Amino acid sequence: MKMSLSRIVCICVLSSALVGNAEAQQNQNPVPILGSMIHQFQTGTPNPAQYGPQLWQLLTMQTQGTGVYWQLRNLGPVGNIIVNGRLDLPQGTLYSMTALHVAGRSDWRIGINRFTNVIEYADSAIGQNQPFPLPSTHPTGPIPVPGPIPGSGPNPVPNPGPGGTTPTGPSTSDACAQFPDLC
Repeated sequence: MKMSLSRIVCICVLSSALVGNAEAQQNQNPVPILGSMIHQFQTGTPNPAQYGPQLWQLLTMQTQGTGVYWQLRNLGPVGNIIVNGRLDLPQGTLYSMTALHVAGRSDWRIGINRFTNVIEYADSAIGQNQPFPLPSTHPTGPIPVPGPIPGSGPNPVPNPGPGGTTPTGPSTSDACAQFPDLC
């Protein structure tokens, strides 16, 4: 069977796009995701497809169907978003972030499903003036969280537990108990 050059090029492009998409999901940058979310809820233009069903229901209820969080709107546009930490869980990643607005700051904790790229969890505070803490993933203490944006460096390695062993994962952790949609 003869394959044309255009068909081979098409297959190569498609393959690299699929590989690139998988890498993008693994190393996704949460800054534009939070920026988009804030803009949506300042302007009353939320996109339901970006949120898990339970979170969407809660957001709709909290905004009384308007799609606007007035306290967030009063802070004005975002000038900068800082990733304070991240916690990788089996189904997604939980981020602690701070958005610096024209008239103040908002602190956030958002959980993004790594397979669907849907925001499953969101929590914010205005006037808290300190980042949200991330829960520990094993009983021996918290895993150190990196400062750089995900994908810009190696993933942190958990602190060894008692006896010098590294915990096997967050299956029995506080994090999975608090954020079951990400586990």
